[in-house]
Amino acid sequence: MPRGAISSLPALTKEEPNWDIAQHFRFRLSYLSVRLVYCELRERTRGQRIDNIPMYGQPEIARPDSLKKADEDFIAKASAGFDGNRRAASDAWIAEGDRYMRERNLDYAMRRYNQAWLLNPDGYKPYWGFARVTLEQQKFDEAFRYFEKARQLIDDKYQEAALVSDIGIGINNRPT
Repeated sequence: MPRGAISSLPALTKEEPNWDIAQHFRFRLSYLSVRLVYCELRERTRGQRIDNIPMYGQPEIARPDSLKKADEDFIAKASAGFDGNRRAASDAWIAEGDRYMRERNLDYAMRRYNQAWLLNPDGYKPYWGFARVTLEQQKFDEAFRYFEKARQLIDDKYQEAALVSDIGIGINNRPT
């Protein structure tokens, strides 16, 4: 089928005999295009879910337009729940990530830290969360990159001591 053929299909009304078939055909094509994007992302992430990778794999893994749109929708809805304050919304997602960390559910924790990062990419907390998860996964080099990014961005003197403590724990647990 030539490019753009789906959009050029004539619109059918419910009264026409082939309406159900055409709707099914359009649904199947839409489903297949979503599956193709999903399969391509799975291949580029070596079978790992994209939302279980810090910053959704960016910038190394390009974000498809459909996911960029979903990100924009998420940011709008999440920040609306906090009177448009993206930082406050990010802090709420960080709290959820921390809860999952305490439960040792690293996948869900990473997903919440990713969402917090979407809301506040210049905040230190998402990077600290990425570092904690990757440290638990024993990805030490990656963890220390995120610890360093969090250390560069931190703006809370009280939390800075806790961050440095976590970095020390990571260094102590790093294989020699």
